[in-house]
Amino acid sequence: TTTTTPSDSSSSSKKRSHSPNSADKPKKSRPLGGKFRNCKKHTSLFNYSERTKGLLVSCEQGREAQCVQETLELLHKLADQFYPHTKPTGNENEQEITAENSENNEKDEVNVGEGSNANNNHSHSESSEKNNDNNDNTTSTDTNSTPVKKQKRFEVVDSGCKGLVFVRICHADINPSEFVWNMFNFVYTSTTPLNFRLRVTSRIIPVERTCVGNLSSLIEISKPVVKKTFFSENPEEKLPEGTKWAIEYRSRNNLEIEREECIKEIASLVGDSYKVSLNDPEIVLILEVFKSAAAVGVVRDWTKFSRYNFKQV
Repeated sequence: TTTTTPSDSSSSSKKRSHSPNSADKPKKSRPLGGKFRNCKKHTSLFNYSERTKGLLVSCEQGREAQCVQETLELLHKLADQFYPHTKPTGNENEQEITAENSENNEKDEVNVGEGSNANNNHSHSESSEKNNDNNDNTTSTDTNSTPVKKQKRFEVVDSGCKGLVFVRICHADINPSEFVWNMFNFVYTSTTPLNFRLRVTSRIIPVERTCVGNLSSLIEISKPVVKKTFFSENPEEKLPEGTKWAIEYRSRNNLEIEREECIKEIASLVGDSYKVSLNDPEIVLILEVFKSAAAVGVVRDWTKFSRYNFKQV
């Protein structure tokens, strides 16, 4: 038999009392891993808010890297379909989805140059040398000029919250609200099986503008969006009387803005010109507050497209 002395029991209890509790430790939000670790910083969302438009994508927590990969693949496919003139030239896609594949592509190019295809490459090099000899003047000007950098369509930005990714739209011709509506309408009306699947991504919300996560800044960026949506001077874009609308507000990791006050202030910008309907709105103003940033967007067919949730459409 073994006996325990009071000193042994007290020392063991002290060890247990001083042992760190994992539940008490604050959990740090992990940045996007893998090839997406070099995404833009969170502060870029409000450093130049006038130029920031994009998509706010929600997903399962801890699966942000997979969400970025499958979302960018979807965006590129549909952007090629809806905005073919924005497709970048060359064999590569955008920077974000070719970070890992670049090494494999280089290896493939080396393998193609060996063996039976070596003669083809040699003849191609000879023809290129002849073209260079014939165009001495043009090559001299090209060497002096700086290379033209192709414009990216999408760029990943750290949202500062788990389960949330911001994708900036860099191309001026891509309208966030129009792009996302066409995306959901394509999925909703498609009668053939789609060639893509979103496993961890749920909502994709268009964002017209972003700003610092406080009430005054959110009101300022909401004014031009409300004016363009509800009080457009263009007769073709003006909403008919009696249009039903609503406000959708979400806040994550932010204590600067109070929900009721924010909704009241933004609703006052619209006034009584249109009818408020929470059950079946035709137009929805999206107000998203996440960490130190805030965003505003406009969506249509909110109920029809299951609150813009891909898993439920």
